[in-house]
Amino acid sequence: MVAQQIERGSKDVAGQSFEISMTWPAEAIGENDRERLEEEFVAEYERTYGAGSAWDGFPIELHTVGMELVISHYDGDGGLRSQSIQGHWSGYLLNPANGKTISSKVSGPVRDVLNDDGSISETSSGSTIRTAPGFGLVSGFIGHASVQLVPTGEVDEDGFPIYDFVDDTWRGQFLGNQGVCDVLD
Repeated sequence: MVAQQIERGSKDVAGQSFEISMTWPAEAIGENDRERLEEEFVAEYERTYGAGSAWDGFPIELHTVGMELVISHYDGDGGLRSQSIQGHWSGYLLNPANGKTISSKVSGPVRDVLNDDGSISETSSGSTIRTAPGFGLVSGFIGHASVQLVPTGEVDEDGFPIYDFVDDTWRGQFLGNQGVCDVLD
């Protein structure tokens, strides 16, 4: 992305193609942190996409292959000012316990703008389509997200700025994940 590091973590959930941003501990993460981090992720996911949109059940794997086209724009001094990324990935969701699969396609552009005040504006639009033979469309969404990241004035142990999320919005249609569970169970 850019030559700046953003302190955050992400975890993929069926039906999601964008990151879920959440605070990540600065110290090393141990096995004792796993349950708390999973609970915080589910809470943030449901805050973003709506109550009941996340599910806990059986583990699934997302297998994808795709491409990204990155276009970078620089100012006269050679400083990065913005990047546009167009991506498309095809693949499938797999329940490794029983071998059942659902096809998956994810597409959409992302644009990052590095503002003069040090903040970063990011917008993304995209769609996810998940289908299964005999079931048709079982999960998916189409939407637009935007986030404004503002530097806190602090840096991490590597000297990269730490950012606060001051605006994080998402608009669109989300079908939920129940269809994924029904097919892969």
